[in-house]
Amino acid sequence: MGVPRVFAETMATNAGSRRVMEKSRLRHVATFDEGSEVQYAATADEWLRD
Repeated sequence: MGVPRVFAETMATNAGSRRVMEKSRLRHVATFDEGSEVQYAATADEWLRD
């Protein structure tokens, strides 16, 4: 799609959403708001591997 990076964010306690992001080949990259929110991301190269 021509973008250099894809990311998603959710509440840290939302295990279902975190699992979907992991299954989508995103990796945990940051935790925000004193641990209550997390960000997952993948670069275009990471996304296209496999």
